[in-house]
Amino acid sequence: MKSFLIFLGPLTLCVALWFTLTTYLTARKNPKCSVSRLFLKKEETGKAFYALIIGSCFFVVNQIFTLLYSLKLFSYEMHFLMSIFLGSLFATCLAYMFYKIIRVFRCLC
Repeated sequence: MKSFLIFLGPLTLCVALWFTLTTYLTARKNPKCSVSRLFLKKEETGKAFYALIIGSCFFVVNQIFTLLYSLKLFSYEMHFLMSIFLGSLFATCLAYMFYKIIRVFRCLC
């Protein structure tokens, strides 16, 4: 399980980074069209930002575990595993959010 989580962390981070860069490059091609599509496709944009809120909740829980570890309330191994797991969930939510934004930005403008 531990080796799987060690592999999962960098993998989800790379996927999220790829979606982030793709979103940036897509929006940079035609900024006016991209921004206008955010408002025209409110449902998709809402789903994307909802995924960001869920991912932020995972990030906050991860920070709480880091605080509890710094107070020596549980072991390093538990902190290590929870940090990888929650970080991977955060990166997955971030990748999903950027995927949705890319789908909104894709237009024929």
